[in-house]
Amino acid sequence: IITTPNVMNLYSRLWYFLYGYPYQFPPHANQQVNDGEEKDRGHINPMSYLRLRYIFESLGTDITSVQGDRIKKKHLVPFLYPFFCLGWLMSGKYRKRQDERNNNRLASISKHLRSKPLLLSRSILIAAQKH
Repeated sequence: IITTPNVMNLYSRLWYFLYGYPYQFPPHANQQVNDGEEKDRGHINPMSYLRLRYIFESLGTDITSVQGDRIKKKHLVPFLYPFFCLGWLMSGKYRKRQDERNNNRLASISKHLRSKPLLLSRSILIAAQKH
C-alpha cells in the first residue's frame, strides 16, 4: 500500500499547463532558515499513477485498488471537465490498441485513469498484491 500526492488530478494538470510543474511540487521549494541552511519545505519527486503502476508491475504485483482522499478544488470541476472529455476523445486511438495479451491490463489502466480518485482527489492510495 502506498499513498502519494495525486499529480494526475484535473487541478494539478491545469497547474502543470499554466506553471510548468505539478501542483505541490514547485522547483523553488527550498527556503532559507536562520543559519543560512536551505530546508526543503515541499515534496521532492512527483510520482504519477502510471509511474507507480509500472514500478509495481515490474516487481511482480497487481494493482488491487486505487482510492483517493478528499476532492481538490471542487468548484473547478465544471470548468475542467470539458478539457478532460476533449483529451479523452483525442486519446481514443491509443486506448483501442488490439493487443490480446495486454487487453485486460489496458482496460484496467483506462478504468483507473478515468476514475474519480485519479481525476479529483488530492492524494491517492494504491494497493497492490504480489502474484
